[in-house]
This record gives sequence, structure tokens and C-alpha cells, in this order.
Amino acid sequence: MTRLWEEPSAEAYQAALTAIRPSITAAQLHMLEAHFLAPHHRLTSIDLARAAGFASYHPANHVYARLGKNLRVALGLPIKDGGVLTGAFVDFPEKTGYSNHWV
Repeated sequence: MTRLWEEPSAEAYQAALTAIRPSITAAQLHMLEAHFLAPHHRLTSIDLARAAGFASYHPANHVYARLGKNLRVALGLPIKDGGVLTGAFVDFPEKTGYSNHWV
């Protein structure tokens, strides 16, 4: 995915996550943790959903997108740039062959 903005530094991400920490829900925290701990930090949306206790990826996408929007605001990134809200901290390099879900 091509970004229309410069990638923030690790320090900027740390400050932004610290700033929004009070608004991060338990489900979002479980998803972030699963994402971080996954091999090469890659997993499907259904895997993220399961980490947060959802049976489907649809509600999980909404929950993770809300986190992405909050993070974008904290980082001073545009909300609408043609990409998905989670693009502030997620790349979508490929779809899986077995489920056609983004990894």
C-alpha cells in the first residue's frame, strides 16, 4: 500500500498510543497484542477477531478501525487518504490462499 504521508517515528507512535491508551478498549488491546505476537506480526482478520473474542471479522474490523482512527488523530495523520483507517499501523501485503482474507 502506498501511503500519502510520511511514516511517523517509533517515538511518535509510542507517544500517540500513550495518549489514546485511556480510550483503547479491551478488545482493541487483545487485537494489538495478538498482532504484535503473531509470526512476523502477520495474521488474518479472523485471527484478530478471535483474539478479541468475536466470532466474525465484521465487528472486529469496526473495532480495529476505530483504534486506527484514534491513532491517526493522535499522530496528526489524515483521516481520509484513500486507504483504510488501520493503515496508520497495518499493511495489507497479500490475501491468504485458503480463506481469501487479508494478512
